[in-house]
Amino acid sequence: MERLNAGRKSRHPSKVAEMPFIVSRDLEKADATTRKLIRSHVMQGKKKMRVRPRKSMQVQAVVIQSIPKAESEATLAEEMRHRYTTSMPRRVGSDLSFIDFADDIELSMLLNMMKIADVALGIIFPLLNVVGIRVDQEKRLYPIQGDAAALHISVYAVEDFMNKVLRYNRDSSYNAMIHYHKGLRILRERLLGDDEKAKTADSTLGAILKLASAAQFCGDTQTAVQHMRGVYRIIDIRGGLNVFDGTEIQFETCRYDLSIALLSGLKPFFFNSEESFIPYPEELLILDDEHKDSPEHTSFLCHVQNDLAVAWRVLRRFCSLANLGVHTRRRMRPRLILDTMNSVMYRLLHMEFAADSTDESIRFGLLAFSHHIFLQWHEIRPVTSYFSHTYRSQILQSDSFKKLSPHLNLWFLMIAAISIFDVSAEMWLEDVLRKYIEKTGLRKWKDVQEMMSSVMWVAVLDEQPSRRIFNSIRPTRPKG
Repeated sequence: MERLNAGRKSRHPSKVAEMPFIVSRDLEKADATTRKLIRSHVMQGKKKMRVRPRKSMQVQAVVIQSIPKAESEATLAEEMRHRYTTSMPRRVGSDLSFIDFADDIELSMLLNMMKIADVALGIIFPLLNVVGIRVDQEKRLYPIQGDAAALHISVYAVEDFMNKVLRYNRDSSYNAMIHYHKGLRILRERLLGDDEKAKTADSTLGAILKLASAAQFCGDTQTAVQHMRGVYRIIDIRGGLNVFDGTEIQFETCRYDLSIALLSGLKPFFFNSEESFIPYPEELLILDDEHKDSPEHTSFLCHVQNDLAVAWRVLRRFCSLANLGVHTRRRMRPRLILDTMNSVMYRLLHMEFAADSTDESIRFGLLAFSHHIFLQWHEIRPVTSYFSHTYRSQILQSDSFKKLSPHLNLWFLMIAAISIFDVSAEMWLEDVLRKYIEKTGLRKWKDVQEMMSSVMWVAVLDEQPSRRIFNSIRPTRPKG
C-alpha cells in the first residue's frame, strides 16, 4: 500500500499535497462549501477517467483516411497491401513456386493462366458465369500440372485467347504457336505409344477438347471435327459419356459437339438418335393447360409440330427461371443448365421439316437463340458458317417466315443480330430490322424490351446488345 501511494505521489506530487481530506457523517449534512468541493473533485475524477488515444493510434487513423477516393481499385488495393503487410516477411517465389509441373513453362504464361481464369469464364460461357453456381476457376490449373501435353496446349489456348480477344490480334502469337506445336508433338507421341491408360486419361481428353475449341474459334471446321472424332473415340473406349456424368469434361464435350454440329451442318457425335436423348428437366416441363394463358406473341405454338412446341416452352421456362435467379440473386445448378442445353439442342438438331415450312423457321430461330445462351462467347459472333448462310436464306427467301407475326419476326431478327451476324457488316440485316421496327410500331426501346421479354430472352445477356442494336438503327429517336 505504501509502495502504491509512493507511486501516486511521484506521478502527481503537487496535486496530492493540495488535496484536502474531507470527513463526513451520515447524521450530519455537509455545508455548502464542502458540497461544492466534493462536486469539484468528482468532476476532476471523471475527466481523468476518459481514455485518450495514444499518438501511435492517432497517426494510424490519419494514414487510413489519407487514401484518396479517386484512386482506382487496383491502386487502392496495392496501397492497402503495402500499408498492412509491411510487417509480414515476404515469401520467396510465387503461388506457383511449389508446384512441380510436367514441363518447363515460362512463369509469365503460368501466371496468365491464373489471372485469366475468371475473365475467360465470363467470355467463354457468360450464362454459367452470371446465373450458375460459381466454381473456383484456379483449380482448373492443377489437374494438368502433371501432363506435359495438356499443359502446353492449355498455355497455347490461354495465350491465343488473350491475343485474339483481349488484344484484338487476328493471328496467333509466336509464343502461343511454340506451345501449340510442343503440345501437339507430345500428344501424338502418346497416342502412338503403348501406354493405354495415358491415351484415354482425363488430361488427354481435356487437351484434345481445347484443340477442338481453338480450331472452331478460328473457323477451321475440318480440324475441329477431326479433334471431336478423337474425343468421341476416347469417350467410347472409356464406356460412353455417362461415365463423365456431371463433370466438366461432359459439359465441355457437349458444348463443342453442339457448336461444331450447328455451325457446320453436320450431325453431332453424341446423342445421335431419339433413343439416346436425355429427358427434359422436370422443373421445366409445363402442364398441358398452362399454354392457355400464353402471350399473344407465342400463340402460334398451337399450330406447330408438338415436339417443337415442347422444346420452345421448355426453353422459355428456363429463361424465366434464369431471369428470376438474377432478380433474387439465387444461382442455378450447373446441372440444370447442362440438361436444358442437351435436351433442347440435340432434339432441335435432329428435327426435320420442309424447308419452306413455319416449323423450319421456328426451329432455326430456336437454334439461334440456344446457340446464343448456351454456346456463344460473350458478344463474339462466329465466323461465316453453314448455319449463318442458311439462316439468312430462311429470313430473306422463306415465305413461311413472312407469314409469322411482325413482332415474332422482329424477335427472330434481333436474336440473329446478337448471336450470329454483325449488324454493322450486314446491311441487309439492318434494312430488315428497320423494316420490322417500323412495321410493329415499336419506336421506343422500352416497347421493344417488353416485346422481347414476352417472347423469350435472358435479360442479363440480351438487354445491352439488343439496346445498342436498336439505338443504332431505329428510324426516329424519341426520349425513353
